Amino acid sequence: IKPKLKYVIRKTVDDVNTRILDFLQGSADIVNIPSDYWNQFIDMNKWLTNHEVVSIKSGVRAIGPLETFVVNYIGLNQRIKDTSGKLLDFQPFQDKRVRMAFAYAFDYDTYIKDVIKGAGIRLNGPIPKGMFGYDPTIPLYTYNLTKAKELLLEAGKDLGFSPENPKQLTIYYNSGNTVREKVALLLASTINSLNVGLSISVIPLAWPQYLGLVRKGMVPMYVLGWAPDYIDPDDYVTPFGHIGLGTIAKRVSYNNTRVMRLVEQQSVEIDPVKRAQILSEIVRIMHDDYAYIWLDQPVDIHFERTWVHGWFWNPAIDVSYYATVYKS
Repeated sequence: IKPKLKYVIRKTVDDVNTRILDFLQGSADIVNIPSDYWNQFIDMNKWLTNHEVVSIKSGVRAIGPLETFVVNYIGLNQRIKDTSGKLLDFQPFQDKRVRMAFAYAFDYDTYIKDVIKGAGIRLNGPIPKGMFGYDPTIPLYTYNLTKAKELLLEAGKDLGFSPENPKQLTIYYNSGNTVREKVALLLASTINSLNVGLSISVIPLAWPQYLGLVRKGMVPMYVLGWAPDYIDPDDYVTPFGHIGLGTIAKRVSYNNTRVMRLVEQQSVEIDPVKRAQILSEIVRIMHDDYAYIWLDQPVDIHFERTWVHGWFWNPAIDVSYYATVYKS
């Protein structure tokens, strides 16, 4: 394909309102708009009723809904390091009861309905729906504050936190991402309200600093997403499940030898039936380990000015493919 444009300028603008202003003034042709701002551009009644995308802004084209293979999650770090790389004394997420409690403490329905405005489907593990290896029989995590509080009070006796002796934890997100900010606040406010001796604070960081600290294992909790490098479940179970070969498992120090053996086994299994069984076992074990809180598999809408043409959606590529794009 011979590109129709000589060059493309991609600008990183953390503030959503600034992005929208640039877009409406015409200085931006295509913009990423988080779902909690879609009400400015589409008929939300039609969207919330049947996921129909109808643009309400003159000069703006809204294309969707666009199914993705992205996995959004909260990472729970089991070996938290300080800025010098030294392990902290307080490691709450090494205790499965704490990880389970945090999964119970997240209000998934409120997240889907109110935070992302229906722009996502629930996940039961790292393999997204629609991909080979997805097993719909694996249950979803549930919201249960009674169980969350019971588990944290029980774990606190062994880990040294209680209402009389509280401990501090922090959840991080990248500044400018309003959805991730609301995810962090939703979880933090719930844990804080349980009065079990854990006080959660929410801190935004600029993307380079944020990603750097996450990769070094220096954050207790973080909100992030994973987009595929190639369309195969191996590109999900390896990053999330194999601490030796994966990236995300390293960040949270998720180390399950059974999962790692199965990840290696599925990568060389050529029988699709056998491979699907292995993948199902991997996800079931990871589900029961509670190393991550699975948020959603997002559904997206593409926003462009009406003078833009040639854009198309490919769920295998998490960025726009500009070779076919041109302006009238």
